[in-house]
Amino acid sequence: MGIFKQRCYSGSRQSIGEKYGEDTRELIRNHLEIIYDSAMNKSGSSRLTLLDSALGYLPFIEKYSPGFAEELVGLSRGAHISMNEAVLLQVRQEAIYSAAFEYRSECTSFAVCGRYTPGGEVYIGQNLDLIGAFEEITSVVVLAPDDAPAVMMVLPAGQISNTGLNELGMGVNCNFLSCRGWKVGYPRYLVSRLLLEQGTCFRARDVMNTITELASSRNILISDIGGKIFDFEMTPYEVGVIEANDMLVHSNHFINSKMKKYECANTPSAALSMADSEWRKARLEELLRSAFGRVDVPALMEFLRDHMTSPQSGSSSICMHASPDTKGYHTAASFISDLNNRVMYACSGNPCTGSYIKYEFPSNMRSW
Repeated sequence: MGIFKQRCYSGSRQSIGEKYGEDTRELIRNHLEIIYDSAMNKSGSSRLTLLDSALGYLPFIEKYSPGFAEELVGLSRGAHISMNEAVLLQVRQEAIYSAAFEYRSECTSFAVCGRYTPGGEVYIGQNLDLIGAFEEITSVVVLAPDDAPAVMMVLPAGQISNTGLNELGMGVNCNFLSCRGWKVGYPRYLVSRLLLEQGTCFRARDVMNTITELASSRNILISDIGGKIFDFEMTPYEVGVIEANDMLVHSNHFINSKMKKYECANTPSAALSMADSEWRKARLEELLRSAFGRVDVPALMEFLRDHMTSPQSGSSSICMHASPDTKGYHTAASFISDLNNRVMYACSGNPCTGSYIKYEFPSNMRSW
């Protein structure tokens, strides 16, 4: 397996986008091809249809995060792509599943702190499970705009938001959630960085309450150096909030009681995926409890390499490998954020066969 390259950009929003676009131009074109192919296979949507629909999301981006809209202007300029394409990179999931929805079992995330860690350290991380060769187009990217905290995120080329941490010691991880009724609105990917730019979990929770036009469903798990853990189960209809002390694990099903009505596991294949989701959540919780008071970075690395499968379904595990049972989904990236030290340990591809590399914020972030 390869190693994620670290890319760093600072300055005005447009200059960040332009430098990022120029630096990853060819990777961005590969990313767009993945989107076009996936959309055609899943929903039959053509390139023209995708590009025509993409700009419908832009007014919502401008409304809730005008700085992100400025970055996309720069991205389109630097990557030599249209604004439609720059937006499409941020709405990949909405575009692919706009016409044909399926239940998906991907990603296992956690936040752990307090009594679970030797000195009360706060860790947040996940295995990022995807279909396709995303390892080849993904980097660890530091974005340090003049008007917001710097963030370090694991990003497929051209995306300006996904999962990671900020320079203040707040982290965010995400999971796919199945919910019908996706629509044009504020894109799911952008929510995680919007929350990171608030600096703390409490400020992020307040901002989450202001987003009333979400496009789609997703789970967002956040924590900060204060040891606070919040989880937001998002849908286009409402958001379920979960607060936890010391430990929370999330996979691909709703766990907030008021949100279970949105679950889409009503087909045999979807029910199997949900069983896998429930298994991965229970398994990671079991591993964390087994190391109560001793959870540190090496332990978390081993937990994310776990291959034990459900006795009932016997398909996917925390470390997921592509197979007919997983429909090609596999762990494309694994990462752990040490919030106290503001560092990320990331592995490209399956962590059982790869190595975690330590990534830090550059000491001269504002002078690149």
